[in-house]
Amino acid sequence: MRSLIPICSLALVACGIFGATDGGHVDESSSGPDASSGEADAALPAVGSPAPLGIYVSASRGRDDGDGSSTGPLKTLTRALAVAKDFGLPVIACAEQYAEALVLVDGVSAFGYYDCTKTPWERGVPRAVVLAPTSPAVLARGIVAPTRVVGFEIRSPDLDSSPATDGAGTSVALEIRASKGISFAECLLHAGKGAPGTDGTPGLPNARTPASNGVDGVAQHERTCPPLMIGGTICSAIRINGSAGGTTTCSVGLSGGAGGAGGDGRIWLNRQMGTQPGEQRGAALVATPATAVGGLNTDSGGLGVGLKGSAGAPGADGPDGVNGAWSLSSMGFTRGTGAVGGPGLPGQGGGGGGGTGSPFTATGQISPPAGSMVYATATGGGGGGGGCGGQPGTPGSGGGASIGALVIDSVVSFDHARIETAQGGRGGMGNLGTTAIAGGTGGLGTVVGVDRTGAGGAGGAGGEGGASGHGAPGPSIALAYSNARPMTVATDLVPGPAGEGQPALTRSTLGGSGMKVLPGIVGDSLKEYVIPR
Repeated sequence: MRSLIPICSLALVACGIFGATDGGHVDESSSGPDASSGEADAALPAVGSPAPLGIYVSASRGRDDGDGSSTGPLKTLTRALAVAKDFGLPVIACAEQYAEALVLVDGVSAFGYYDCTKTPWERGVPRAVVLAPTSPAVLARGIVAPTRVVGFEIRSPDLDSSPATDGAGTSVALEIRASKGISFAECLLHAGKGAPGTDGTPGLPNARTPASNGVDGVAQHERTCPPLMIGGTICSAIRINGSAGGTTTCSVGLSGGAGGAGGDGRIWLNRQMGTQPGEQRGAALVATPATAVGGLNTDSGGLGVGLKGSAGAPGADGPDGVNGAWSLSSMGFTRGTGAVGGPGLPGQGGGGGGGTGSPFTATGQISPPAGSMVYATATGGGGGGGGCGGQPGTPGSGGGASIGALVIDSVVSFDHARIETAQGGRGGMGNLGTTAIAGGTGGLGTVVGVDRTGAGGAGGAGGEGGASGHGAPGPSIALAYSNARPMTVATDLVPGPAGEGQPALTRSTLGGSGMKVLPGIVGDSLKEYVIPR
């Protein structure tokens, strides 16, 4: 092929390889496209006229080692465009289907409405159909010389059989960048379906250990101060440590705050001979505040005899993510994946209950009332450990777009054309995150004689997991452009349906205190879209 064409290029008429209807004769009166410049601005051949000068291509009868004549056409449009560039001729395509994506060649025009089943070949209604396996179906980049595409049907593929990714999933029939002097006439542009987004995954369910419950208060054995044979003895006392608070370990994320220990109990061991029997009720010790994992403070033990420990404060809910939003720039289409939510914080531990007993003096001893007496004491119940926070899931990802013509920084015209799109890709579903886990229960108080000890406070519930947003449905856009709007003459812009959206999601939060809501999302179907600069 490469050796044949240069030889004949000096004598096209004599060789008869470009446009001869009988394989060896060219009708020099043919009014076909201008062979010297490759432009298609000249009058087009009438129906039934001899085939015009050009490089011929036929998917059904051609071969890529053919000579490009009407009797020896090439097989692919890609090959025909390259050869036509060498000879400054247009491409004449049979009205057949071509399973290839095209990159237009600067200054090479193409005509696709020739009926190659007839002799002589006729210009008729049928169009050459570009059925591209990839997107964009036709790409024009850096076109500066006059270039016309006439009588073609250009179709990009449906991409809805697999999920969209950041680099794929948008179907574009025609993409033009940094070009001028390019025009499309009597063409149909059809963009295929956008690829769907993927649904997010639910967050991991949380759980807490049984050790998060506070220990019950304990009634100590009653004790009697034994009588002493000598007077003036100061009775001593011992401390009975308060019941332990709960310790929470969460299966996922930060652990809840530890519960406060119950108040201590105290017992007299001795008495002073001759004193009057009696009983004292001591104020419970104040437990040392503990620091929980994650920096939360645990409530102290009960502040007085018999008082119940206060409940721990709940953890804060995790922040909610938002639904995704697609964007289109000179760099291309970007899917609108939702934003991920945050984890709920663990709850604070409950306070310990108050204990009973006799108070120490400043010197660590006590001065009992006179007389022999049986004394009793008990510890306060331990506070419950804080609950665990809910966890966020992953967001839904955005769907791909369906774009008929994407024109970036170019001067383009469409004449008697139709630009249409299919449906954009479905947006992936987000989720509300997992529910919070309640705190541990406080330990029970006890009754000893006339003394009551306090129960421990319950641990605070964990916070709710944050919602992760829905992915944005892919838009369906007939014409998208930056800078100058393309010229359209008798051209229809017909967008397809927007990608399928997602409904609002709702559920009650822990304890029915409120509702968690993730708003729904809908897609866009647009005739035109001006790309922001």
